[in-house]
Amino acid sequence: MTSLLIGRFQPLHEGHAKLVETLLGEGRKVVIALRDGPRSSANPYSVTDRQKMFQERFGEKVEVISIPEDGSLEIVRGRDVGWDLRTLSLEPELEQVSATSVRAANRKMKGQTLWFLGLPASGKTTLASKVVRESVGYVLLDGDEVRQTVENFDMGQNARLVHLSYMAFCCRQLNECGINVAAAFVTPLQEHRVRIKEILSDVKFIWLRCAQETCARRDPKGLWKKAARGDLPQLTGAGGAWEDPTEYALAVQTDAMSVAQAYDSIKQRFGLIASGR
Repeated sequence: MTSLLIGRFQPLHEGHAKLVETLLGEGRKVVIALRDGPRSSANPYSVTDRQKMFQERFGEKVEVISIPEDGSLEIVRGRDVGWDLRTLSLEPELEQVSATSVRAANRKMKGQTLWFLGLPASGKTTLASKVVRESVGYVLLDGDEVRQTVENFDMGQNARLVHLSYMAFCCRQLNECGINVAAAFVTPLQEHRVRIKEILSDVKFIWLRCAQETCARRDPKGLWKKAARGDLPQLTGAGGAWEDPTEYALAVQTDAMSVAQAYDSIKQRFGLIASGR
């Protein structure tokens, strides 16, 4: 006899464990079906995290699989199919245990930051915005929007270092609250990236590689034209310094692929979940 348990298990707690132990004690084969849904503060653990929880607790005694929670699967029970739906009651104290209370106690609801960096017009805002629009659980922190909001923005390197430090701190605070961030900033120098990593140790740098000529030709905001006229002498790549990063989680050659292809590479690398919109 095989027993199938379907749930989020966010995280595995003593109530869940007791159910499994009861079924194993009855001599049943136990299959755990993890609902693979969007990650959020209420669902902070990945499928891999939860698989590890069951493996550490039960080893090879249970089989763990995942099922999509994106609307593509339904469970249908027909008449006289030979399946039983069973409810197991636990001791009152275990019935009181909830994953919500366990998460609150563990406080393991941390988000992540995908930090897009590259020359102006390399595709940072485009791809970061696509992540926010088409995947679940991300907010946008974009350099262009910051500059439009904060007056008297200084493009000098020392001021930029301070500014990026503030942005890294904001990302860290959001991540601590379980919020994922797609950050888009040129971040031209290695010292900037080192400082960001000091503040946000698990930041995921995504380097958008794009030839200067291609960026200048795209120029959606007219920045390269201003630099060519001498109106924006500190523009990174035109007059301002740029250093290729030496450490990054992913490099995307945005002048050799479409936006959709670039997004797919990011989605696959970081396990983004489609929003369905």
